Amino acid sequence: MLRLCLLSVVLFALLLTSCGQVFVGAFSNPGGSTVTFGTVSIVQITVIDGNGIVTIVTLINTGVGNQFTFCGDQRSQFPMDRLVSVTFTPGPPCANIVQVSTM
Repeated sequence: MLRLCLLSVVLFALLLTSCGQVFVGAFSNPGGSTVTFGTVSIVQITVIDGNGIVTIVTLINTGVGNQFTFCGDQRSQFPMDRLVSVTFTPGPPCANIVQVSTM
């Protein structure tokens, strides 16, 4: 009976997400790197107190903007209005880029 209830909840959740209104922009591998993609909308460089320079990038995917903070000056890796795929290792205060590919 518990399995049937759990299966019903999972199927209901899948039904809700299949309506096209929900998008997951990142896929995570615990302890490893994360991959995300989107069209480059905003790229800015800033200094975090005591932690050096970071690059803040906003990627747009299906109309939703997601902001990422990467260590160092990474502006040259993110051409405006281009679709990119980014592989990175998350970490505070910023993520370390493994690879950026334009699509």
